[in-house]
Amino acid sequence: MQEPQKREAGRSVVLLDRLCVNSMKLANAIKLALLFAAIAEVAGTGKKKKNNKKKRSESESESKKKKSESESKKKTSESEGSDEEYTFHYPAASLEFLKNDIDESLFSWINKDEVKPGGQTCGFLTPRLGSLLDEPYPTIEVYFCMRFAENQPASKGYLATHCGGPGSLSDCPIYYEIGEENLKNYNIITFDQRGMGRSWPSFAHEECTYGVVRNQDGILVRDPAKYIDAWTADPTDEDSIREYLLNQKLRLASCWTCESCDFMLNAVDGSNKTYHFLDYSGTQQAVEDMERFRYAIGAEKLSVYGISYGTQIMASYATAFPGSVDKFIADSNVTPLPDIIHMGETVARNANMRMDYLLYTCTARNVFDTGTCPVDDLGQCMNALSVMWNELYTAGQTFDISFSILFSFLMQLVGEYDDWNVLLDVCLAAESGNGRALLELLFGPATAPEPESRVIPDDPGEYAGPTSELFVVDNFDYFQLMGPTGAYIPQSMVFGQSFSGGVYSDEFFIKQVQSINDEYPGLRTYDPSRIFMYWTGMSFYWPNARPISPAGNPFQYGIVAGVLYDYATPYLWAQEMNQVFPSTVMVTSQWITHGLISVQDDEGRILGNLCQEIINSYLETGIVLVADGTVCGSDIPSAFDIF
Repeated sequence: MQEPQKREAGRSVVLLDRLCVNSMKLANAIKLALLFAAIAEVAGTGKKKKNNKKKRSESESESKKKKSESESKKKTSESEGSDEEYTFHYPAASLEFLKNDIDESLFSWINKDEVKPGGQTCGFLTPRLGSLLDEPYPTIEVYFCMRFAENQPASKGYLATHCGGPGSLSDCPIYYEIGEENLKNYNIITFDQRGMGRSWPSFAHEECTYGVVRNQDGILVRDPAKYIDAWTADPTDEDSIREYLLNQKLRLASCWTCESCDFMLNAVDGSNKTYHFLDYSGTQQAVEDMERFRYAIGAEKLSVYGISYGTQIMASYATAFPGSVDKFIADSNVTPLPDIIHMGETVARNANMRMDYLLYTCTARNVFDTGTCPVDDLGQCMNALSVMWNELYTAGQTFDISFSILFSFLMQLVGEYDDWNVLLDVCLAAESGNGRALLELLFGPATAPEPESRVIPDDPGEYAGPTSELFVVDNFDYFQLMGPTGAYIPQSMVFGQSFSGGVYSDEFFIKQVQSINDEYPGLRTYDPSRIFMYWTGMSFYWPNARPISPAGNPFQYGIVAGVLYDYATPYLWAQEMNQVFPSTVMVTSQWITHGLISVQDDEGRILGNLCQEIINSYLETGIVLVADGTVCGSDIPSAFDIF
């Protein structure tokens, strides 16, 4: 089979998707049959010689007419002819092109010497602030990184990744889990989206938080007398909720009017017109920056892989730029509907379900094996634990772990080791008010954690590697400002811009919280209502929302994965994502973590995670080798193996 015939076979599969979009099980079955038939035919013809392939016959967008696109295709055509051709991929440009021929008015590397097989370096994209053609927008800086495949040119193309948040940065570790073969054959893209990491302007300013002071070492910490967020507010106390909302209002007003934050940017036409950065730094702009970077590096398409909030970015990218996406993976999904009330209600319901399931597991264990679960009143235990933990959290003694994450940690301990005495010991410590004993049980020898700080490189201007929350060049306070200490600045800034349905009335907000309390008490912890306050509070009083479009693309092939007992992103959101991307294959993990790659041992190795293996195989071959609706168990002995 000649190259055009192979590509036509691939296109016929896409056409089949379009014809059978309402009968996906049949479409997937026929799709796999066609793909296997095509691959079998190719395998029977033997290997083709190098340098004997034609360029792609047509462009899919106007941008491919540019010099960088032509050069990219020219250089990739010279490298074709390996075994990798027998799968469906869009190869990357040569390293020579990526190193020397990118238009530096669009993007420039900090250290070109690392543009080499197995190397990694970063640089700055310089996009216009907005996307309207007639506006005299200023330019900003967005930090992009690339880890280069060991085999060059990268035969499988580019894999753009995002680990979620909002707040994850260019050190996103997805590539550690995609398998050795994929690591050798993909150029992997990560980035600090607008307002974060090394991108400029930055959200990381004291004016954008509240209730923080500097300790004797000059490090930002919470002031317990002033700090109140969704995790420390009392959702049963109307005055406490109002205090939380007042803090949100004051924080937003202070941030929006900050004169030293570089948020007010001048037009480039010499007029007096200004633009506010907090109008142009949400999810939509992250998506547009990905497309600008794709164009700058001369890529025909990007494969995309998002976890958590990263799924919203990748789904929005596949919605806004459907012709630019090759493979599509969305793991532990955020809702594709950008409505903040819907988001808050569904995540509250999810938290309540997980608590009820733990109670059910305890009860069922005792029915079939008396005394296996030694906690007499799990509701009383969880209530006492919630009260004590929130006190420790406010005092900065819990490593900034909220009660919701603590609960998930307990479930994983019980599930992984099937030792219910761990839960009993935690309950006894909480009910006795012994905070030190509780910390020792969970973290070892009880010492109050010191706020973490980062190391500043000798020459920050020359640093060219990925960014982490603990290592942001030129911003010593970054970790404290952008994490729990600073009341999660990135989430507030991004969701405030990107979601509709924001709340502007204290009374309405309080009624919503009371309704959640009544419907989802969460074993008397009221943690579901705190989660609701956290998410809906992100857009509370936001002055000028710019919501993204609801995500969806009926023709995009790929994988949507969900974890059944995920604590952060409800499984319902994965089902919603699969509905709006009906040509994807739905894969479900029965575990309790957030993200498939979270199921690891102490050395970071994935433990029996068949779902991740499905994703890795798809990245390697371009084919999803399981049926729609596949459910993966876990090899870890689990508390859910009740009977």
